[in-house]
Amino acid sequence: MNRFALFLASLVPAVGGLWMATEKFAALVAYDPAFLGSSLIIGGTHIYPPWAFVTWYFRYQRYVPELFSTVTPYSFGGFVLCLLMLFLFRPEKKLTSHGSAHWASYKDLVKMHLISGSGVVVGLYDNPSIKKCTAFLHWLESKKDEAASYGEMNFDKRLDEDRDRKEIQLSQMKRKIHQVKKGSPAYKKF
Repeated sequence: MNRFALFLASLVPAVGGLWMATEKFAALVAYDPAFLGSSLIIGGTHIYPPWAFVTWYFRYQRYVPELFSTVTPYSFGGFVLCLLMLFLFRPEKKLTSHGSAHWASYKDLVKMHLISGSGVVVGLYDNPSIKKCTAFLHWLESKKDEAASYGEMNFDKRLDEDRDRKEIQLSQMKRKIHQVKKGSPAYKKF
């Protein structure tokens, strides 16, 4: 995501938080036009611009601080979400401690005229969504292989336990056979 798009996307929660604070404050003062000024009314709903909250805060906060203390968290939360989005989706810093060589991006391929209707590109280019999908499929395959390995280990363990049990039974039967005398009725059972 380029920086300008990131900036615009991060403004959405900030403006949303301000707008929510504006509308909640207006509802708390019963949409009093003498107090709030004029608003746009659509279908009985009063709509104020989001920045009106800032104006009202500096104008009326000292008179009704308890009302502002109930709606200020909305604007603060929107601002925090804005900063969080800017932090989480910031562009990666390119590391050059071991040189600046890198695989060509789509932009680089277009710049060098390697992607066109005619011609061949030797190599592989995957856009980021395909890379993420491939990484996810590799993860799924490793989980499948891991599950198969655990299944084989459990099967081998059960086989070993069965073999040990059969060997114990066989040694017990051999002991009984050696203890029985030839010609006895017990010998005839064997």
